[in-house]
Amino acid sequence: MTLLALLFSVKIAVTLPFVALPFLFMQKARLGAVMSVDAHKTTFFRLYGVAMIALLTGYGGGIWLLFNNIFPWGVLMMGVVSNGGASFILFKTGAASRNKFLTGFFIAVTLGLLIAAARPDLAIIKIF
Repeated sequence: MTLLALLFSVKIAVTLPFVALPFLFMQKARLGAVMSVDAHKTTFFRLYGVAMIALLTGYGGGIWLLFNNIFPWGVLMMGVVSNGGASFILFKTGAASRNKFLTGFFIAVTLGLLIAAARPDLAIIKIF
């Protein structure tokens, strides 16, 4: 396993239970309370959950590429845009203070991906 594959794995392991699955399956009332919005309809929340599953599938593809000694530039850039964009939106809307764990997590993933882009030789070192 490489450092970048470990980062992708952690991203999947955290995002699946704390972001994707709640958006897909959380009850309407609880979803509205957690998100601080009036959730009369859950369609956009469910679509966001599906989008998260699609992104996590991309990270899984990145792990597969790394195990086949191919640097996953496309997956890396997807992650920078996704996590960096999420961090920006959370700060811009003031939601970062309500979602400190996820905001910090998105920032950490973005920084890890940017470091991997700057030093791909280090990102692909096998750690175990």
